[in-house]
Amino acid sequence: MVQGASKREVLYLKYRPQILSEVFGQNHIKRTLSSALLKNRISHAYLFTGPRGTGKTTIARILAKAVNCSSPQKGEPDNKCQSCQEITAGRSLDVVEIDAASNRGIDEIRELRDKVKFSPSKSKYKVFIIDEVHMLTREAFNALLKTLEEPPSHALFVLATTEIHKVPETIISRCQRFDFSRIKMADLIEYLKKVSRKEKLKVEQGALELIAANSGGSLRDAVNLLDQASSFGGEINISSLQTILGLTDIEAVYQLTDLLIDKNVSDSIELVNDLLEKGYDISSFLKKIIEHLRHILILKVSGRTELLEVTAEQLAKIQSQVSNLKTGQLLGMIKAFLKAQEKTSFANLPQLPLEMAVLEINEMVCKTESIEVNNKITKSKLVSNDESLKSTDVKKEKEKSNKLNTNKLKNFKSLIRNWNNVLEETKILNHSVNAFLKACRPSSLEGDTIYLDFFYVFHKEKISEPKNRDMVERAIKKVTVKSYKIKCQFNPKTQKKEKEKEDETLKAALEVFGGEIIE
Repeated sequence: MVQGASKREVLYLKYRPQILSEVFGQNHIKRTLSSALLKNRISHAYLFTGPRGTGKTTIARILAKAVNCSSPQKGEPDNKCQSCQEITAGRSLDVVEIDAASNRGIDEIRELRDKVKFSPSKSKYKVFIIDEVHMLTREAFNALLKTLEEPPSHALFVLATTEIHKVPETIISRCQRFDFSRIKMADLIEYLKKVSRKEKLKVEQGALELIAANSGGSLRDAVNLLDQASSFGGEINISSLQTILGLTDIEAVYQLTDLLIDKNVSDSIELVNDLLEKGYDISSFLKKIIEHLRHILILKVSGRTELLEVTAEQLAKIQSQVSNLKTGQLLGMIKAFLKAQEKTSFANLPQLPLEMAVLEINEMVCKTESIEVNNKITKSKLVSNDESLKSTDVKKEKEKSNKLNTNKLKNFKSLIRNWNNVLEETKILNHSVNAFLKACRPSSLEGDTIYLDFFYVFHKEKISEPKNRDMVERAIKKVTVKSYKIKCQFNPKTQKKEKEKEDETLKAALEVFGGEIIE
């Protein structure tokens, strides 16, 4: 280091919140914790889960200060007392931070259990912050569980994780859980503007959007990217960001998507190699194009623009491309790029998996369009052949069909008229079968087979049982004096409104099990 030069504080640490109200976003968590602090209703263990860079460790440290502050201000630490200053500086003996990624074994947790037994040296609470807690071994989790089950009154645990699914339920159930959410893109841009103004940085709006788009909803990552770009001096624009940080320009994502829509393989491959020559990170590019296609898919299937975390310019581009891609094509494209993303880190040529994905997508799009064309041709031929039938044959077929339909209609109408009698007959044979049969209606008669449409799958399955089916067929024969077979099918179109369904289910249950409704 040059003599006289001072170490520059990184922006993320410089602007790290020191009280709850300064934390960006996570309002539901701030309100709950602030209320608990005001009412002195502190839990012995908290579990913070969510994406990286969203404030988990920051709030854990603020909580440690707040519970030990000698003069708290409306549920916030004053940051003036000795305890607050020592915790802020990382010098407090009563706040122990453990990185479970590098201290994941049972020996480390046993050591922690020994420390828990001792009272705080100066403070009211001894606070243990365990970051990336999901990295602990099974044995370590078991040891931690024992401590969480019987903690001393002076101990407070804050567990933080980015992968909640790896934390045992036994641990989760003994903590108050708080779920941290990603920071919205618009909010990230506003925060970056605020930091830029304070640091007197000249940053283009497009550059702020590019940083926010590449931060993955992480406030820390966004500020770190801005910090890295600012260290080179001068105005920060899209071009300089791409050169300095190798960030993916969203325009390149739009361009490749358009080329894939147009089935332009040659230019698509050329674009991929051009990206590599310009220093783009292929993994980052794949991540962005997958995200872009996901946005198109969401808009395609839902039509709701409010579900998309994008700028107005991005939304306009998504809307222009959504009509040119079918749902099946989008799914195929996303799958191809996800496969390429998995292979990129192991590929000798970083661009090869992306090039293969481009070729695979082009083949898929061409095949889909070819199938559609063939289907149209086949349909056209069928219509043409149908129209070319001789009029005399058509007349005969119609006469025959009309005769059959007339007889069938008479028999079916007779069945409908006598259906209540069939129900009464089944009631004599078996009350349960009668109740299940009430939840259907005869829908058609084909030859000697009666089709029954059921409102509920359960009732359909019960009547389909051989014993019950035979019973119904016997009842039909006794009423109609004809032998019919029945075929049960579930038809959701025959379902009644929700209230009517509930009433029908209740009636069936009462008839099966007996009893009456008690208000």
